[in-house]
Amino acid sequence: MVAGPSTGYQVTPEQVSTAAASCTSTAADVQQRLAALKSYVVNMEAMWQGVAANTFQQMMAEYDILSKMLHDALTDIASGLNGNYVNYTESEQANVNSITSIQNSLGERARVGPASLT
Repeated sequence: MVAGPSTGYQVTPEQVSTAAASCTSTAADVQQRLAALKSYVVNMEAMWQGVAANTFQQMMAEYDILSKMLHDALTDIASGLNGNYVNYTESEQANVNSITSIQNSLGERARVGPASLT
């Protein structure tokens, strides 16, 4: 777990991974709900005539654009979190490897003795 010096935030790689999965799941859920809403609204399209029909078409086109933007935002957040998870775990592993290397070096010096290090 890492705590920022002045932020007070604490996070683990698992929490970052869980947040990414949650964003992906939410994106799929929202996309499904928006598709169902669109289907419901489009079924009423026949009620609109003339200028209202044109306005309806324009609003549905905007709805499609905004729905896609919301989906893309959620999946982009998930992708960013997944990237952070990978960076975080790789950095932590590199730190562990460095500490292990230092411990091994110190252990070898202790076995050899201080006289042979000079």
